[in-house]
This record gives sequence, structure tokens and C-alpha cells, in this order.
Amino acid sequence: ALTLAGALSMGAQQASAANEYAQVSGIDSRALVFVLILGPAFAWVAYNILQPGLNQLNDMQVKNKDNDKNAVPL
Repeated sequence: ALTLAGALSMGAQQASAANEYAQVSGIDSRALVFVLILGPAFAWVAYNILQPGLNQLNDMQVKNKDNDKNAVPL
């Protein structure tokens, strides 16, 4: 079982690895923090917005196909 101390230790290791990567590559650590924290947040928001939009688009396409079957040919 993962304890709170173990979870915090893993988080600290990941943070130190991110800082080390930033120092080696010359990236500003503040920008890296924004990417690491805000990146997943924006991805989650985009997923929650796009999924219902794609569902609506698919429903509209199905409904349009049904209307095409009932249309009178010219």
C-alpha cells in the first residue's frame, strides 16, 4: 500500500527530476512549472469540451443520413 509519506517522496523525486531536466536543457523552471501544472488541466478541459461536441456532431450526421433516406429524389 502506498502511504502518504511514500506518495510525497515520489512527488519530490519527480519534482527534482523536472528541475534537473530544466537545468540541463536550459529551460526556465517557471515555464516548466506552468507546462507541468497547467498542461494537464487544459487537456482535461479540452477533453470535457470536445467530447460532447463530437457526440453532438455524430448525432447530427446520423440524423442527416436519416433525412437523406426520406428525401424525395429530384
